Amino acid sequence: MATILIVDDQMSTLDLMAATIRILGHEPQIANSAPQALRLIASNPPDLVLLDLMMPGMNGLEMLKQLRTSTENSQPPVVVITAGGEYDIEDRVLEAGGTACLQKPINVEQLKKTINSLLKT
Repeated sequence: MATILIVDDQMSTLDLMAATIRILGHEPQIANSAPQALRLIASNPPDLVLLDLMMPGMNGLEMLKQLRTSTENSQPPVVVITAGGEYDIEDRVLEAGGTACLQKPINVEQLKKTINSLLKT
């Protein structure tokens, strides 16, 4: 069982994703902001991060860049989740240090496949 940190500013999304992660056999952690997520990663590093792109304050790409340039945080794989249909979003995610990108609404089978691939399970 892996620990998966879910980062999203919407509580309903956090609840739904946490339930999905439990069903997939993993332990969810939740953070409703990028600063909270960075603190959690520093204190209790997860095995994987599911990161919403659009959040107030520090958005997902900004958080990802900060995480990847930090020497004090662990470097878990990060899957960025977005509802936006920007044509270059996958390139921007990879440039910022992301591992993968998934579109909302989340397809549970695709999520499962991505998690299993990144965790090598």
